[in-house]
Amino acid sequence: MPKFIVTPGGAQIKIRWTFSGYPALNVFGGRASGSGTVNQATADGLRDIVVAAFTGSGLAGLMPLNTTLDGVGIRNVAVADQAEFPSAITGQGGTAPASQPVPRSTACVVTFRTALAGPSFKGRAYMGGFDEDQNDGNANTAAAVKTAVESFWNTLRQNLTTIGYEQSILSPALPLRPSSVPGKPDLPAKSSTNERVTSCEVRNLLWGSQRRRTHRT
Repeated sequence: MPKFIVTPGGAQIKIRWTFSGYPALNVFGGRASGSGTVNQATADGLRDIVVAAFTGSGLAGLMPLNTTLDGVGIRNVAVADQAEFPSAITGQGGTAPASQPVPRSTACVVTFRTALAGPSFKGRAYMGGFDEDQNDGNANTAAAVKTAVESFWNTLRQNLTTIGYEQSILSPALPLRPSSVPGKPDLPAKSSTNERVTSCEVRNLLWGSQRRRTHRT
């Protein structure tokens, strides 16, 4: 893995989905709250946390049958060049059989907040795979989606400590670099940060778009 992403106490965590036959990912950071050990047992524990969050949040009932939750992965990024440990998930996915999916790029946007302000201390995830019934009469996200997405991420965030991690925002170290504004001084070097996420919030009912999920050929 690229060495610039190395962050003390850090982990890279992935959730794998399939939307209408195409793979999709949610990727977010972790910060060691215990030993910071990453192995197959950690990955399997992460799988159990994600499945519990999925089933408890009610997401399945808002998704068509061709949306599936396929697995998780976790990689130690406290040191360079570490392998990812995956764990497969079976039997989890949408349960709305008569529904049609929204376009694969269409997503509910959830914001991750920390105790600090600034672009290095917040993040977001794009939650897709919903059915058309979650597109309300004003072409906005149905309120049930906001409730389920917030429940999913906040449950996951609260339970990650059982595998020795907290959800976090990883911000890699950057060297001294030129400003994008002509005539302005160089931007100073910055150290890497790994700040704990304190809340996960869907800020509005507007659909977002994750263009990498269009899978155009």
